[in-house]
Amino acid sequence: MRWRDFKPRSFLVVLIAVMFAIQTVANVRSQETVAITNESLVNTNDLAATTNEPPATKLIPIEDKARWKWDVQLKRQFTDRATPQESSRTTIRMEVTPQDFFLSLIRLDVPFVDKNNGDAFGPHLGDINTKLVSRQVSWHGIWADGVFETVFPNARPKSLGNGKYQFGPGFDLTFPLLNTDRDTSRIWYVSFDWFTKQVFSIAGDSDFKDINYTKAELGLEAVWRRKLSLELTPKPVYDWKQDKSGAVIELESDWNINRHWRLDLVLGHGLWNTSVPTGYESKIEFSVRYDF
Repeated sequence: MRWRDFKPRSFLVVLIAVMFAIQTVANVRSQETVAITNESLVNTNDLAATTNEPPATKLIPIEDKARWKWDVQLKRQFTDRATPQESSRTTIRMEVTPQDFFLSLIRLDVPFVDKNNGDAFGPHLGDINTKLVSRQVSWHGIWADGVFETVFPNARPKSLGNGKYQFGPGFDLTFPLLNTDRDTSRIWYVSFDWFTKQVFSIAGDSDFKDINYTKAELGLEAVWRRKLSLELTPKPVYDWKQDKSGAVIELESDWNINRHWRLDLVLGHGLWNTSVPTGYESKIEFSVRYDF
């Protein structure tokens, strides 16, 4: 198949259908495993208190860990002097987080970019993003997973996007620093997270510049009682096309209200050379998430 024959709408229909199919399989498996006695459940919870659990579960209530999860998020961000990857937009995000599967996350982001920066009532379709995360593995207490991101140049008009098909393979390492357990529920969990990805364009509109940059995210996160979290993350970028670096820093706070609802707030500020990809001068983002 040639790139010019690629049909974004058909791809979205297929991807959403696959995500629903995965959720259906998850529900069947969950029903098969729900027949468990109260005594065995107590034993499982006792075991969880002494197990070094993967960091991906730190905000998930204990009773939900055995289920595959499906969630939908509505995100709104305002940015100042941003590159196309970080311009002001409203994003609909859909995620599946499987259990006992070779992938731990399947994500689809459909952004609606402000034609005029800051005008949320004049949205236009932006570049659609997908993300796949492998199942986590542990080595000497360090949790690792692989990441693969894809960007499709669906922006209408094209000037609101990057005009290129992009691939972004990467990896994520999590180093637990503090973990206190009381009655199988962590009171405090502190970790350092190192994420790196290499993004490059492979095809697209010749009127747009090729893309080739490396991005790192160095996050220090604290979680309290699986309900509240706070994370400080510098995000340096090296643009191989411009032969220069840049960086932003973000402070993110999450509130896991209950097993269904979660609120997120992100504040960001440019550190230097904000003209590199994913750069901006300032940013505020808030989102609401619903877990099915």
